[in-house]
Amino acid sequence: MQQLNIAILGGSNSLIRGGYTALLPEVLKHSGVDCQVLNLAVGANTCLRGLSTALQNDLSECDVIVVEYFINDYSFYAHCGSEAWMAAYEGLIRHLLAKYPKTLIVPLILGRRDPGCQKVQQAMRADLLRLLDNYGIRAADFDQLLRGQFADWKQFRLLYSDGGHFRKPYPTNYLAAFLSTHILAALRVAKRARVRKKLPPPVSASPLEQARMLNLAHHPENTFPVQEFKNSKFTATAVAVPVGSQIEMTMTDRPLLLEFVSAPQSCDLIFEKGGMIQRFRTLHKRVDSSEFGFLLLSAVLLRNDWQAPPGDCRIVIKAVPSDDDRTGFVPQYNLIPNTRQNEQFVYLTGLTTA
Repeated sequence: MQQLNIAILGGSNSLIRGGYTALLPEVLKHSGVDCQVLNLAVGANTCLRGLSTALQNDLSECDVIVVEYFINDYSFYAHCGSEAWMAAYEGLIRHLLAKYPKTLIVPLILGRRDPGCQKVQQAMRADLLRLLDNYGIRAADFDQLLRGQFADWKQFRLLYSDGGHFRKPYPTNYLAAFLSTHILAALRVAKRARVRKKLPPPVSASPLEQARMLNLAHHPENTFPVQEFKNSKFTATAVAVPVGSQIEMTMTDRPLLLEFVSAPQSCDLIFEKGGMIQRFRTLHKRVDSSEFGFLLLSAVLLRNDWQAPPGDCRIVIKAVPSDDDRTGFVPQYNLIPNTRQNEQFVYLTGLTTA
């Protein structure tokens, strides 16, 4: 029986209990393939988190890497700009191709349900397919397949449990079968192709494949205590910055992504560099409701117009209470103000820069 190691970089659709990632080994077994899945997905995150994950993990034993961020990147593309998103997604693809030239990269396209999302989603798809064509990569476009087969909106909406997640068992079992077929076909083509020795010129103006990840818990300039968060799937060590306090550090790189833990005591944060300010909530609605004890989340700092001054620059990350100050405020899905009268913190884990 053929052996296949598959890594998953993606969001919450790749984490659904009994979803496509759980079904994939069983489906591939029917085709004579013994499959091991390394699931590195983190819900409610973008391709920048995927780049951070790829930087922190050795995927050299993987035959296939599935990249499932299209549905999660909707807000990134819509609010941060197409140029910023293209630089991030292409940075992830170029990093994987350069580090693992013999590994099959499979971008998986899952789409949002609601008709109001389609204009942005179609623009994203066009940009993504143009990017992938530059590297000879074929996307597994499950969204396009479903829309072609379920043209009636009343039927199409029944495939989803909400605006961005599929129901079980259908179409998650259909997705597993579709992805299995795509992977096996792509592997047959890849066997006949030569291993690329050099990457072609990029599509985006400044792809971020040279990014690096800073672990803030171990950063020499950190003076705050660290706290460990752990559940059955994730373990994270975070710097606990209390309200009214701040972390300062000097850097020359461009900040891309700030990673943090959302916990019941989470407050707002302000990120400053070169006189520019961005403000984020860090309390997630599903943590506030006690559905989850904590979540691993991130704030995208990259924008089309986010141009920090060159040379050494001081960055400041402040823990602030949730109030009515909207200066530099960046809205994020399901992140809410913390109105509790408890001791509050920002729990910082990492900063990705380039």
